[in-house]
Amino acid sequence: MSELKPYTIPEFGQIPAIVNDFTALKKVFPLPMWLGLTIPSNTPKPILNELEKAFQAAMKSKVVTDLLKQQVATPYGFSGMKAKKVAQDLEAKFCWILYDLGTAKHNPSDLKITKPKNI
Repeated sequence: MSELKPYTIPEFGQIPAIVNDFTALKKVFPLPMWLGLTIPSNTPKPILNELEKAFQAAMKSKVVTDLLKQQVATPYGFSGMKAKKVAQDLEAKFCWILYDLGTAKHNPSDLKITKPKNI
């Protein structure tokens, strides 16, 4: 549970947020786990628009909503610049946390990954 709020799992109950017991984690959480599609940044705008429409329709479809519910997954539905920002923020947090723990092979700054202020 890498979120700031408790999460309720149907037929199980509520799982408290870990930050209740480990308050120091509040500075780096939430760390939402998510899957996404990537599209080259130079994709023509008309194609991006069609993909965006298809993505939004899929996120609202019964098949996707049922699957997310079955997997007890949170549907974020991020796309475009919002998705890019979320992915970059997560990348930076994970890279710097691993580096600070001594488990990363490379310094993130050498890869031009800026250290988040809250890390």
